[in-house]
Amino acid sequence: MSERDDSASADSEEVLEKVEYVMARLQCSRTFISEAVARGELPAYRLGRHLRFSRTDVDAYVERLRA
Repeated sequence: MSERDDSASADSEEVLEKVEYVMARLQCSRTFISEAVARGELPAYRLGRHLRFSRTDVDAYVERLRA
């Protein structure tokens, strides 16, 4: 059994957000998000059949969309 490495601070661990967070942040549909992920435009983590998103990746995607 391995012990948890307590040398890493809790601040360094990034929370992964659900698709509902991205929908609210971008004010768009689940389909739009799924298509952006499929095109490789929006990075995502797949946990089974669920998608999770890094806030940093979402913010970077928003900046790329800026006209």
